[in-house]
Amino acid sequence: MGYEIKNRKIKILMIEDDRVDQMAFKRFVRNQGLPYDYIIASSLSEGKSLLKSHSFDIILMDYMLGEGTAFDLFDEIQTDVPVIMITGAGDEDVAVQAMKKKASDYLKKDIDGHYLNLLPAAVENAIKSKLAEKEEKKRQEQLKFLVKDRTTELTTAYEQLKEEVTERKKAEGALMDAEAKYRSLVEKIPVITYAAAIDTTNSMLYLSPRFETILGFSEEEWRANPHIWLEQLHPDDRERVMDEITRIHKSGEPLAIEYRMFSSDDQIVWFHDEAVVVYDKAGKPQFLHGVMVDITERKKAEQESLVLSHQRLQSCNLMAHAVRNTLTELGYLFSAINSAMILLREQWEHEIYKTFPDLEQKGAILLRLKDLLLAGEHNLENNEDLKQSYKQLLADQERFAGIYLLPKQGKYQLRNKIRPKWQRLLAESRAWKKDEKEILRLLNKLEKAVWLVVDEEIAKKMTHIPEEIRHSWQKLAYTKFSANNISMLDDVMSLLDHPAFNVRHKLQLKKMLSSLKALVDIIFKLEERTNHIIFALKSGEQLEDY
Repeated sequence: MGYEIKNRKIKILMIEDDRVDQMAFKRFVRNQGLPYDYIIASSLSEGKSLLKSHSFDIILMDYMLGEGTAFDLFDEIQTDVPVIMITGAGDEDVAVQAMKKKASDYLKKDIDGHYLNLLPAAVENAIKSKLAEKEEKKRQEQLKFLVKDRTTELTTAYEQLKEEVTERKKAEGALMDAEAKYRSLVEKIPVITYAAAIDTTNSMLYLSPRFETILGFSEEEWRANPHIWLEQLHPDDRERVMDEITRIHKSGEPLAIEYRMFSSDDQIVWFHDEAVVVYDKAGKPQFLHGVMVDITERKKAEQESLVLSHQRLQSCNLMAHAVRNTLTELGYLFSAINSAMILLREQWEHEIYKTFPDLEQKGAILLRLKDLLLAGEHNLENNEDLKQSYKQLLADQERFAGIYLLPKQGKYQLRNKIRPKWQRLLAESRAWKKDEKEILRLLNKLEKAVWLVVDEEIAKKMTHIPEEIRHSWQKLAYTKFSANNISMLDDVMSLLDHPAFNVRHKLQLKKMLSSLKALVDIIFKLEERTNHIIFALKSGEQLEDY
C-alpha cells in the first residue's frame, strides 16, 4: 500500500537549542532543495507554545534542551504526529526510551553533520509510517464498528427470539426454529461469540462452536465446566481482565480488551474481546454478550517486529561506532595534510623577509625577548614558583620561534601562553622592571608579525613572483584543511605542477599530499556506504550489493 507525501510542502517543527545545529539544518534544507516548511524552536518552552498554536506534519527534537529533555514534550504532541529524536549526547538506553515514547526514529549527531544526509529519508519514512498507522487504526475502527454492528444485530435478533418465545410458548416448534436461526447466524461468523453471566466468575451461558475450533474445548467440556474461560486465562492477564469486567458490570460501558488464553494443548492464543451488557425492558442487566477475535498472528508479527527493531538498533550502534572510528582516522589524515603545508608556509615567509629585509620578523622579536628574559634570571632569588614560570616561558618562546603556524594559531599561542607568563613575571618580580616597556612593545610587535604573512598588500609588492603563483601560494599556505574544504587540495596540486613554482622538496610534497588525498577520498566513500547501510538497517530497506 502506498502513502503519497510528494508534491506538497512538509510542515516541520524543529526543537533545537544549539544555533550551530539550527544553521546546519537550514543550510542543508536550502542546499538540498527540500520541500520543507519549517519553524525552529530554540527552547523547551518555545516548543510547547508552538505545539499549542500550530499543527505540523512531523517534529524533529534534540534530546538535551537546556530546560529539560525531549521526553518533557511527548505529552504535548498529538499521537498522529511522527517524532524524530536527534541527539549527540544519547546512548542506546535513550534510544530505547524514545521508541517506548512512540518516537518514529532516532538519529545520532556527528561532529560534521553527516547525520543530516539521513534526515530526508527518515522524515519521509516517519510520515509514511504514521500515515500507515492511521490507516491501520481506521481499519481497526471499521472492524470495531462492524463487530459492534453485528453484535447489535445479534442482540436484536436474540431479543426478538425471546419475544417470540414469550409470545408463542404454546408453539415450541417455532421456538426451536428460532434458536436454530440464531445458532446458524452466530456460527457462521469467524469469531467466538459468547454470552456470559454477570457475576464474579463470568461463567459462560453460551459459546459458539468456534471456541472448539480455536481453543480445542468441545461444547460438552465447557457445559460441564462453565468457568472454563476463567481457568484458561493466562495468569499474568487474569487480574487485569477481571478488574475490567468488574468495572463494566458496574458502569454498563462496553468492554474492549486484549488478553491471552491457553488452548487445550497448552498453546497461547491472543484474543481481542469486545462485549456489551444486555438489559431487559425494565433496564435490568441480563448478561454480557460479546465476540472474541483471534489476534495471535498479529501479536506474533508485532513481537517479531520489536525484536527486529532491537536488532536493527544494535546493528546501527555498531555501525555508528565504526563511522566514529573512521572519522577519527580522517582527523589524523587532515593533521598530516596540515603538517605538510608547513613547508609552503616556511618558504613563503622566507620570500617575504628576503624581499623586505627591514620588516620586523617573528624570529628576531622572539630572539630579543629571549635575551631580555635571560637577563633577569639571576634576580628571581629563591622564588621556585616564578622560576618554573620563567622556564616554561623560555620553552614556549623557543617552540614559537621554530614553527610556522597559521595566524590564528600564532595569535592563540601568543595570547594564551607567552603574554600571560610575561605579565605574571612583570607583576610578581622586579627583575625586568627597567625593560618592561620594551617587553610590552615587543609583544605587540610580535602579534603584528604573526599576521604579517597574510597581508595582501605586502604580497602584491613581491613582483618577482608571478601573480597567479603569488596569490595561490599565500592563500593555500595559510589554509587549514578539513572535510569542508578538501577540494582545495586540488589547487595545491595545480600550484605544485606550475613550472614557475620552485620550492624545496616540491616532488616529495606532491607525492605525500596525493597519497593523503587518496586516503581521504577512500574514507569518505566508506563513510557514505556505512551511512547507507545504517539507514537501510533502520528502515528495513533491501541492501544493495557492493
